[in-house]
Amino acid sequence: MPDKIYVFKDIDDAVFKLKKYNSHFILPVKDYDKKEIIINSATGSIFRALSGNSFKPSSIYRTWADGKFNSIIYSLGKINTQNEYDNIIYFLNNSLIKFWRKKSDGKNISYGPASKLVNLLIKLIQETKKYSLKKIFKFQHIPFDSFTLRPLGLIINDLTSVAFNINIPKGASMNYIMFPEQYKILQIAISNLSKKAKINPIIYEYWCWNDKH
Repeated sequence: MPDKIYVFKDIDDAVFKLKKYNSHFILPVKDYDKKEIIINSATGSIFRALSGNSFKPSSIYRTWADGKFNSIIYSLGKINTQNEYDNIIYFLNNSLIKFWRKKSDGKNISYGPASKLVNLLIKLIQETKKYSLKKIFKFQHIPFDSFTLRPLGLIINDLTSVAFNINIPKGASMNYIMFPEQYKILQIAISNLSKKAKINPIIYEYWCWNDKH
């Protein structure tokens, strides 16, 4: 079982813990092929939360990922800036949402789960020796879910410059993110925290998820 989700007490607490974790972080390396990446990038717990009566969420995701895989590898290989990377992720998120609606008889997948699936796919691509692109490591986005959202509960408003307070509920999950604007604000918050800790943003994901399982 995973450890209880840790909620940062303040910015200093977050910076200290992330710096400490980063000091001994080693990127996991897999020897997967394309099929293994797609199958292992997202597992049962995600799909159970997305279940429907007339379709299999895992089948929809894997069909989409298989069709997009080569173009994703090609596009990531051309990335040189954060803005270019961001635009590819936004495009892929929307692509999966549209594909899902088409293949599930009109049942929508919200932005949070869609973006989580996209970012988990890229995370595993990056961990796979055959496909790894070291230059995009510093650009990667966080797959948001309960493990990556809840730690920010007490510090999220210290990490953003928006003109309103953000409330991350104690029970927040991937479905908390409903709109692209929420997603972008949260990614910016992680980026700001990472700059304070002098780490790559994706290290936050590894601290939240890999270190706790």
